[in-house]
Amino acid sequence: MHFSKIGKESYYLDPPVKLNEALERYGLKPEDFFVLHHGESRDLNRNDDGFE
Repeated sequence: MHFSKIGKESYYLDPPVKLNEALERYGLKPEDFFVLHHGESRDLNRNDDGFE
């Protein structure tokens, strides 16, 4: 018998929903926040010389 299976199919949808709720709660705009995908990286605070 499978326990706790009913209603758990959409658990993977929770993080985006919770993120949107938190952004709204703290007054942040979605364009001011980003989530990295698996294996993705971004350079932050770089000037034209490539140095921080």
